Amino acid sequence: MGFFLINACTHRRPYTPPQGPPPAAVVAAGLRCYSPELGRWIRRDPIGERIERNVYCGLGNSPIGLTDWLGLVTVNYKPPKMPAPQERSSEWIAWNCGDAEKNTGGFASYDPRSLTCSCLGCSVVCKVFWTPAIYLSSALDKKAPWNQTPNFSWNGALGHEQRHVQAVMNNVQALVDDLKGKEGSFKKSLECKEAAKAYQIEYRQRFNDITDNTKDRHGQDGHPEAATPYPPL
Repeated sequence: MGFFLINACTHRRPYTPPQGPPPAAVVAAGLRCYSPELGRWIRRDPIGERIERNVYCGLGNSPIGLTDWLGLVTVNYKPPKMPAPQERSSEWIAWNCGDAEKNTGGFASYDPRSLTCSCLGCSVVCKVFWTPAIYLSSALDKKAPWNQTPNFSWNGALGHEQRHVQAVMNNVQALVDDLKGKEGSFKKSLECKEAAKAYQIEYRQRFNDITDNTKDRHGQDGHPEAATPYPPL
């Protein structure tokens, strides 16, 4: 059993020819016309084989593991959950990644991480992956209130680092959403492999900018204020 496809960029569903005696005229369907008398389109699909010789492929031939419901660039990304805090030894507080004078005693890590784009079949597929972790010194006081200063309590340091992770989550999600909307320019100006390479260079740099040196972004892009405790989320 087979069926004809109307312009896949707009209709995305099978087209069934009209029943009954075929009319003499052709049927207009988007960017090309269908002839009921001949039982076929009277011209090629406008997109032709610009991207891939296999004009029936999609999702990099991996429809189970990838999604592309709007026909945009396929992005495989699952936002991570807020990590549980992990303790470090009391000696660690001497080289903590927070304010050395305040001895905040905590930091957030975002490794391992990666952003790769490749050309699979006729689709650009980008994969974004990162693993957040929060480390706190075991020397922090777990019974003190979260707003204790100048030395942070366990809860105050945890809330501070959680907001770093939350800011990174929101900024990475915005980057992924932006990447998903790139297909329009790609199909008009770049071949699939060239587009994948260009996206990987551009978005990997932006991804690294989001996850690198977050302690230098205090008070910016949703990150917490410097040397300030916060209640745990």
